[in-house]
Amino acid sequence: MRHCLGKYLKLTGFILLYVSIYFIVSNYIGSAFGLYALIRELIRNPQIIIRGFSPAEYNRVLTPVFKNIILLQTIAAVLSIPLYFFVFHLRRVDLKNFIRLKKTSAANMLISAVLGVVINLALSLLVALTAIDKLSPEHERFMFNILTETGLWVGLIGIGIIIPITEELLFRGLVFNELRKNIPLLPSILIQALIFGAFHGNLTQFLYTFVMGIVLALVYLWSDSLWPPVLVHIFLNSTSILISKLGNSGWLQPLLQILALLSIPLTIVFLVAFFRANRRQPQF
Repeated sequence: MRHCLGKYLKLTGFILLYVSIYFIVSNYIGSAFGLYALIRELIRNPQIIIRGFSPAEYNRVLTPVFKNIILLQTIAAVLSIPLYFFVFHLRRVDLKNFIRLKKTSAANMLISAVLGVVINLALSLLVALTAIDKLSPEHERFMFNILTETGLWVGLIGIGIIIPITEELLFRGLVFNELRKNIPLLPSILIQALIFGAFHGNLTQFLYTFVMGIVLALVYLWSDSLWPPVLVHIFLNSTSILISKLGNSGWLQPLLQILALLSIPLTIVFLVAFFRANRRQPQF
């Protein structure tokens, strides 16, 4: 009994450590930039210290933070990676081996890329049909404004590539593996998906990132490599960025509508294809 309690406390501690690193770094970067914007405004208008902020001055402090939030989150994602390597250095554990950062087949890479696109369209279709975006209207407006303000290349590099790499390292590579070492497979998949969903901080994103978390864990499990879920996540997020920037093009709208209608059966087809391509792969 005492041994089991110690094992679960250790498991919980490691998961909290991994998630806290990314959370704290993200908030620290945002706070530091906000402090910079505040100091800059105080230098411009030192009388603010006596009379306080007007609404316009308050907006001048917050606007640069909101306009650069994707860039700030990208920086946080980059800075978190060496911290995870440092943690595993202290644990005397090879991080690359622990997260299974190893080669995968060309077929896996191709199917993963296509899966990312069709899963994005399938989730968008489900969100539209179920209207779950109405559960967090303020967040949806906030994200729409952020994506509108963010340039295409910043969005693709940050949201499309760097953030997915860090999130897969964290949630599939670290959290899922810690769970797999200590509890059965099904609870491991569900718990890491719950943590992944909760990390996004609002009900709408929780619901669809929970589903994403399950699919990404299965892709990871079947391939025994972190690269396929990373590719799925990259193409999923990049598709969102491209649609938000280019989706209103007249020639693209009919194609997106057709693909959206086919996205759910295509997701099932490509998931089955991925499973069949890896059925001889030993599951860790």
